[in-house]
Amino acid sequence: MTVPAMIDTEVLGVPMPTRPMLWDRDLPVERNVSRLRRWMAAYADRMPSQFTAFDEAAIMVPSPWHVEDLGKDLRGAGWEWFNAASDLVYTNPFGTRYFVEYNFFRMEHVPFRLEVMNMSEGRMDGETGFSPLHAALWPNGMVPNSAGVRRFPVPHLSFKPYAYPDASLQRQYSLAVDDLKAKAFIHAQTCQSTYGGFSYWLPNDASVQLYVKPRINVRDAA
Repeated sequence: MTVPAMIDTEVLGVPMPTRPMLWDRDLPVERNVSRLRRWMAAYADRMPSQFTAFDEAAIMVPSPWHVEDLGKDLRGAGWEWFNAASDLVYTNPFGTRYFVEYNFFRMEHVPFRLEVMNMSEGRMDGETGFSPLHAALWPNGMVPNSAGVRRFPVPHLSFKPYAYPDASLQRQYSLAVDDLKAKAFIHAQTCQSTYGGFSYWLPNDASVQLYVKPRINVRDAA
């Protein structure tokens, strides 16, 4: 076998990298939400028959300043801020931890909420946090530090496994994960957090890094 001295182009059998879906602040909020709806519909067609609906889409921003700035866009378009939460998360199989702050927005007659997430240092334990999955959504894994950033990754579409009402929370989650595996979704990362547990999955032929996130919550109704 001859090993090439340099590989700097497309190679048969090695997929091209996928890119994240982006929330673009240069577009109206309504246009971004319409894109989310289209992706939700496309993913729903791939989900197991027990799936009910996505109830959350996340927007990842690089700093608290961007949280406030994007919040102005959302409120100006009729979205209501209604809750905030902090979380310390352990990732598996990578063994890292990260701290994240969430701000939640909703709009009447829209069946899903928007979760604006900002990952930062682990103030709960004093360690700098890191999530491999989320880092990979930024160019070259580097979180931009400019206030001028206007395009933000959309990491996930999330749902609670309501389709198994007679099972315990953990059993509901396990059944939902088994159903995703049966539909050829690929596991990317599993997380344990202060509110419960969740994981990230991609269709095996995904064209974008937009993950499906089943979640269970043992802390409250979020």
